[in-house]
Amino acid sequence: MSFVDLMIAVKQGREPSMYADFQNEESTVATPESVVRLEAGRDCVRLAHDVLEHAQRHFSQSTPKVTTRVQDAFFALKPSVFQKMTKTEDFWWYYISRMEAGDQALETAVTDYQKHYVSKDTKFKITGESNGDT
Repeated sequence: MSFVDLMIAVKQGREPSMYADFQNEESTVATPESVVRLEAGRDCVRLAHDVLEHAQRHFSQSTPKVTTRVQDAFFALKPSVFQKMTKTEDFWWYYISRMEAGDQALETAVTDYQKHYVSKDTKFKITGESNGDT
């Protein structure tokens, strides 16, 4: 709970506590010590130090999972774009054609469909035509 209390206490003054700046139109100067209590500032530094130590231990003891560029692009895709895309019949026709061709990887289908169709505001399957390919 003390961690949660610290997060709440610092949330308001996190960025202004990093520099001195004009606080308002009356040109009052906001200094770090006027935004965050000294104890909260020390707690933040201690927390950052502990997180860094934990991260260094974690990375020295484990090997990161190797991913492909396609997987990286898939996971970097905005969820709203992914959801909008997968709600269309056209995407699913595209994915079915990929599966019929032997490529069942969803992340490849999503990133390719995004690149070749969504980004160009075009469709894979024109209404009334048979399934096309890319």
